[in-house]
Amino acid sequence: MILDVRHLEMVQAIEKEGTLTEAARKLGISQPAMGRQLAGLEREIGAPMFRRHHKGMTLTREGRRILESARRVLDDLTRAEEDVRLLTEGYAGTLRVATECYTCYHWLPWVARRFGERYPKVELQLVPDATRDPYAALTTGAVDLALVYSAPPEADAEVDVALEEVFADELVAIVAEKHPLADEPYMTAEQFRDETLLCHYVPPTEPWSARC
Repeated sequence: MILDVRHLEMVQAIEKEGTLTEAARKLGISQPAMGRQLAGLEREIGAPMFRRHHKGMTLTREGRRILESARRVLDDLTRAEEDVRLLTEGYAGTLRVATECYTCYHWLPWVARRFGERYPKVELQLVPDATRDPYAALTTGAVDLALVYSAPPEADAEVDVALEEVFADELVAIVAEKHPLADEPYMTAEQFRDETLLCHYVPPTEPWSARC
């Protein structure tokens, strides 16, 4: 095997810093040593990793492919090191959390901090990538807990989750000052029948009813 962690760190550092000099400084080695290391890698792998130009260095197609793996491998190694450190300190596990609404993420970090104070040996991870389909994330094990407002999809026999009501969230309608509904003390769903609803996010492949 030609590639090792040292090569992955080098490619990632050069791509981020833009020059050999800055990348070498970041990794704590000399610029000539990094130049020799890069030349050796390109020679062994049979392709240039970077294009050199007057503004610095940019990845080639081959270099971009190496960078993709570098990011995954180095991130995984960093997490592994952190997990081992936590285990030696009595770490109890990880709880991965997502929500079904992007607007929840403005208050969820505060809850996460309170959770950390109460359960210091449990690492709480927020997983916003699962927001579009939290039930699928639960099914595949990508998250352990999801704050949702919709019922599980009836057509999906694979979804097997336990639902627990946590709180009721108040909805506020914002209308123009002269809108017919502006003077209403409260509104019902029926009053929105003929209104245009502006929603924060709806995937193009889903009907409006699925996210409103």
